[in-house]
Amino acid sequence: MSKYRSIAAFGSFLAGITTFGAIPAWAHDGPPLSSVAGTWTVTGVEVSSTGIQALGHDDPSYMGKQVRLDATRFTWMNPTTSGGAAGDVCANPRLRRVALPSGPEDDRIAMLHSKPVTAFAVTCASGSWGPHEKDEPALYQLANGSLALDWYDSGLLLLKKTGAAATSPADAPLPASASDTQVPVERIRASIADPRVGDYDYSDVVLNGGAETRGAPLVVFLPGTGGGENGGPHLLEETVARQGLRVIFLPYDNLPAAAQVCPRRPPGCYGRFRASRIFGGDGATVATPPAEAIVSRLAAVLRYLDREHPEAGWRNYLDATDMPAWPNIVVSGLSQGAGMAAFIAKRFPVRRVVLFSSPWDAVGREKVPAPWLYQPSATPPERWWAERHARENTTQLIANAYDALGIPPTHQFVFDRILGPDASGPNPYHRSTVSQPMYVPQWRTMFGSAGGSDE
Repeated sequence: MSKYRSIAAFGSFLAGITTFGAIPAWAHDGPPLSSVAGTWTVTGVEVSSTGIQALGHDDPSYMGKQVRLDATRFTWMNPTTSGGAAGDVCANPRLRRVALPSGPEDDRIAMLHSKPVTAFAVTCASGSWGPHEKDEPALYQLANGSLALDWYDSGLLLLKKTGAAATSPADAPLPASASDTQVPVERIRASIADPRVGDYDYSDVVLNGGAETRGAPLVVFLPGTGGGENGGPHLLEETVARQGLRVIFLPYDNLPAAAQVCPRRPPGCYGRFRASRIFGGDGATVATPPAEAIVSRLAAVLRYLDREHPEAGWRNYLDATDMPAWPNIVVSGLSQGAGMAAFIAKRFPVRRVVLFSSPWDAVGREKVPAPWLYQPSATPPERWWAERHARENTTQLIANAYDALGIPPTHQFVFDRILGPDASGPNPYHRSTVSQPMYVPQWRTMFGSAGGSDE
């Protein structure tokens, strides 16, 4: 069984970081972690007696698994890849007391042999711990001294302490492996890099692995429609950075989307629309100021980084004309952003292109792929990688587009993880492909590593 560690959303602390630096320690506003510290074994699994459940009572995928809780890290000692993301790792955890659930009693809790006396919400300085929002109970302390962990697939895991914690809250952190090292982060508002930027003046988020990543490929990730304010899919970005790559999350003018304005227009609408957003100027129903175009924004932030950190090698991503040096750049994105990445890779020979759930530009009643998807590509097919979710609304249109782009079948991933009952929105699977920890191994394959092959 492959063992991997998940590195999840860290947006809550990115906002306070404006220069390269380590992640700050989090203060605890709840009980001391010594109250739950130790090694715990799963001795029972309770699931709701109503509806269809992914797990069963005392489900074997969890029974006997061990979890370690201490002041520096919550982690599974023998993670499983079935029945939920038991590969979650929570660095510098914080416990906060929250109210026990009120209203109709959770029938899973009623099945426990001991009643909960305290409920804790769990937050992480980096990493993730379960499927809950920051204010929701994730961990219950029971009257008999055991714990109950509310986990994925609506499983309530009964934990019995089987070993003392190796460290106390005052002890030094556990030694970190290479995959656990902190990734320096810098946020640069677009108008700081280029004062001509007016709209969509969000911060570019830069993940720079330090001196050892000098000369490594740069991943530029473009958000989907309406994205930009939250700093992007943090789990994905940090996973990629820990592969030895540099990462820039690059917001751009992304409203409206091509899918909103082009379906009833001539087939060339999609290509003109994307060209406007990428290069500036008038397009089909949109006009993008040159300074706010994707290429201009990228060039501006790279020049800024080169000025501010000349020793860090950012000049490597600029050519002799101070424009992006595409052979050193991996273009990627989600949804509309993936369509922009694909359009760029058609025009320029990029290091690699990685598409998440897009494009699905389609024309006519038969919804055939838009003409630009069939145009010759400056980036050879072996450098194209893509995924879609089998259950997202436009999955077949995306599959058609990937075939039109000439992406090799072996480079196309179909994700199929079923979301829990709390999944919301008209197309919840669409965004899940860049946020769920169970996809970390596939992301690593799609992006490759700093020293790996381009193919």
